[in-house]
Amino acid sequence: MICAANLKIMDVVAKYPGSTHDAYIFKNSGIYDRFDSGEFTSGIMLADSGYPLTTWLMTPFINATTPAQVRYNYAHIRTRNTIERTFGLLKSRFRCLDVTGGMLLYDAAKVCEIIMCCCILHNICIEHENDNEFDCDTAVTEEQHREVILSHHAKLQRDHIVSQYFS
Repeated sequence: MICAANLKIMDVVAKYPGSTHDAYIFKNSGIYDRFDSGEFTSGIMLADSGYPLTTWLMTPFINATTPAQVRYNYAHIRTRNTIERTFGLLKSRFRCLDVTGGMLLYDAAKVCEIIMCCCILHNICIEHENDNEFDCDTAVTEEQHREVILSHHAKLQRDHIVSQYFS
């Protein structure tokens, strides 16, 4: 996942199992190819020391030896904390993504879709954070969730009846 300073998700790859190393996922992503090919001519990204250092991907010094390197690491860690805050906010908004909220008992393809949908909804929340008519942090009860699912199924059933008997 790549995020901006305002915690908006800019890119996400959700097709690998959780045991896959982040650097491997990144190296095999479209955004990596775009940066590596020089498509982006300005800007850099920050990553932890598990990622390779490139001209456009900055990692911390493993053994900072000068005061300047220590200050760089400090600024790097504070800035990179944005991704951790994004993960935390995403998991608090969508408890199904947090291990403490249970686990997604679906096939891998469906789990990927759920993750992507949560990321899209997260970005909508970020874009509307000052909009009083759109409250992303309102908890949805299981009963409300069931009603939405039933309503969706009911609409599909009605559409089927209309197309079958009234078209």
